[in-house]
Amino acid sequence: MAAALDQPPPWEPTWKRPRTPKSKAEKKRELRKQRRRLQDAGRRRLAANQLELDRSLRRPTAVGDELPDGDGGDDLGDEIRRLQGEVAHLVDGQQETEP
Repeated sequence: MAAALDQPPPWEPTWKRPRTPKSKAEKKRELRKQRRRLQDAGRRRLAANQLELDRSLRRPTAVGDELPDGDGGDDLGDEIRRLQGEVAHLVDGQQETEP
């Protein structure tokens, strides 16, 4: 019997080992951490979803982007196209006068 106590216990994988008992304070601390982690994840999910919704409502910001009809942006699109024409005309004029 003394020989059995001197030997280490047989190897067992961690998932088969019996659970070590936890005190109530340890359980509560673990649950608080878990609750906090899940709440933070929920907030991140909500913020990401709100950001995704905001992107779909934004107007196009690039100069060449087309603005959808009926959103009041037609005047802005016309103005952008007019300015692009003026810039192209100025660039062409500068190239002709430089040589």
